[in-house]
Amino acid sequence: MLKYVIRLISASSNAGKTSLGAKLVSYLVGKGYDVGVIKHCAHDVELEVKDTLRYLEAGAKLVVASSKKLLIIYNQLAVDDVRYVLRYVDKPIVIIEGFKSQPIGDAIAIVHNIDEFNSVTSMAEVSAVLSDDIEVASVASSKGIMVFKANEVERLCGWVESRALESIINLLPRSDCGACGYTSCATFAYAYLKREANECPVISQVKLLVNDVAIPLNPFTKRLLSSLINGLLNSLKDVPQRREKIIIEITSSPL
Repeated sequence: MLKYVIRLISASSNAGKTSLGAKLVSYLVGKGYDVGVIKHCAHDVELEVKDTLRYLEAGAKLVVASSKKLLIIYNQLAVDDVRYVLRYVDKPIVIIEGFKSQPIGDAIAIVHNIDEFNSVTSMAEVSAVLSDDIEVASVASSKGIMVFKANEVERLCGWVESRALESIINLLPRSDCGACGYTSCATFAYAYLKREANECPVISQVKLLVNDVAIPLNPFTKRLLSSLINGLLNSLKDVPQRREKIIIEITSSPL
């Protein structure tokens, strides 16, 4: 799945990452985009559900807590790596709080002085900073880093929106072939981020093998096969909504 990832990082805790993240989510969701969030916990996650903790302590590797409004998955086999965690977030836009030392996506640093700026930029490649410090603004600008003041969160949100569109467009062929049903790759990217479009048929990994021989497929046929198979799976019970790979085998009986 094509994803645009934005990380919110800082030199220390309580810098305002969650507040900024919540504003970003509110802005993007308000625009109709499909957004997911990953929050990196520096310490162990505190389990408020005592019964859930008892199952984990008993040895269960995976526990799912479900209610009418919320589903929580506790996975003791999980690896504390952002790319591993991203596999569980089936959203085209993902806002990550933390993971500052793991390079992925655009990073927005919240800093209050030049020392914090130097500390963060020594560990991560920063795309934008949120700071009212004049020295930070001067140094960041000289390095080609976008600078936003604390009262410019709305402008920052607009920048994230444009970066999301640009990021998805850059992952597409940019040939404007129309095989996806949209007039251009840019139009498709806009619809994709809102989950109104599923995938680009040109870059989709749809393969057809007959007797272990690959059959060439044009974009239209790829799109048709993908739509038919996913439509069928959506009508079946107990089929995961997040499907990374689908295999269908049809074996003829020997004569």
